[in-house]
Amino acid sequence: MSQKSRAFRPTANSLESRITMSATTVRPLVQPEVTSLAIENRATATSGTLTGRYLATDQDNRAADAPLEVNLNGAGKIQGLGRSTYTGTLNFGGFRLPNQPDIQGTVKISNAKGSITIQLSGSGGHSQIPNARFALNASIVSGTGAYTNLRGIGTANALFGKNTARSITPPSPIGGTLTLTLNLRPPIR
Repeated sequence: MSQKSRAFRPTANSLESRITMSATTVRPLVQPEVTSLAIENRATATSGTLTGRYLATDQDNRAADAPLEVNLNGAGKIQGLGRSTYTGTLNFGGFRLPNQPDIQGTVKISNAKGSITIQLSGSGGHSQIPNARFALNASIVSGTGAYTNLRGIGTANALFGKNTARSITPPSPIGGTLTLTLNLRPPIR
């Protein structure tokens, strides 16, 4: 019987083309899918300025326990939504528990793709409304259409212009221009 002699003879040239498994990293095949999902679901800021009008059919000299309902409407361009219109109401004042907001309301912002509803709250509800600025807390509470899952929290600034609604019989309404500036960011999860 003849046996062939086999001996291992390493050479530098033959080892350079080989990759050892212990020196490389193996990436899971799922990584590109997870990355693409993260990019698709990345939330964007909802910010911009809306201009329009405000109107309260009741007079601004209201009783301390009764909130004054102010109707809002207008249009503007919002980052994340584009050109949109808005309608809503803010209730100013009234009896509230201590340390609770005395300005509360909602604004619905709409366009052809859908709508979002923003809840607003803040303090200073017993102040005069014409020629006043109110810093409000804001959060997106619901959405429809393309904005069904859109969420955001942040601030809103409402700048009410001078009273241009005129009446000679009481109760005298108040109304004028309104600039609503939104700065909402996606919630951190």
